[in-house]
Parts: sequence; C-alpha cells; structure tokens
Amino acid sequence: MEPDPVVPEDKIRSAGTSRLTSLRKAAPLIVLIAGVSAYAVYFATLSILRFESFNSSINDLGFYNELMWISVHGGPPAWAQNVQTNFYAAYPWQTASFLLFVPLYSAFPSPITLLVVQAIGLPLAALPIFALSRRYGITEW
Repeated sequence: MEPDPVVPEDKIRSAGTSRLTSLRKAAPLIVLIAGVSAYAVYFATLSILRFESFNSSINDLGFYNELMWISVHGGPPAWAQNVQTNFYAAYPWQTASFLLFVPLYSAFPSPITLLVVQAIGLPLAALPIFALSRRYGITEW
C-alpha cells in the first residue's frame, strides 16, 4: 500500500482562503435573497389576512380580478361596456405583462392569486438592481 501524498501547507491555506473569499463574495447575494424571500412571505401573508378579514382597501383589486376572470373565460371585460373603453386599447403597455398572468390565474382563480403575485413581484425587482450595481462597480453592501 502506497503512503498518502503529502500536501504542502501553503496549498491547504490557499484552498481555505479561496473558500472564504468565495463565501464573502456570495454573502451579499445570500442576504439579498433572504430579504426578498422574507419580504414576499410577510407581505403575501399580510395581504391575504387583510383580504380575508374584509379589511382590504385596494380599489383596483376588484377591477383586475374581474379583468382576469373574464379574460380566462374568453369574454370582453364587462366594465368596458359601461366605460366605453377597452383595457387592451387604453393600456397597451400593460397588455403583454397582463396576459402572461392569465394562465396562472386560470389555475388559481382568486383575488388571492393577484395579491400573492404582487407580493412576490415587487421584491424581485431588487435582483436586477443588485446585478446592475455589481456590474457597474457599486459596492456590494
């Protein structure tokens, strides 16, 4: 049986140092992901509890819930007949992003779906901002 090769002490130190360096580089991203997750969970829970206790004061929730429901079921929005306008014509910049959520809403047809998507979508904006700040050399912390 051959003896184990001897690894020089400086290589052992450099391996430990490289792990520590990579952990230090990843720490801001780990903290950011933890913060984004905590924000999403907290505000999704808060929104759902407020909605379920009839303490929600979001006027547009009913509007967008109706718009989603009718889009899933293939009809024109009922409010469009009263207002004499069409959501897709009046707000073309929102149409593409709005239609991306129709399949999700068809799987979970509830105003709670919209509240959860909002609570998750808002903090996710921090990720590209973080990436841009790293790219342009702004401090990680």
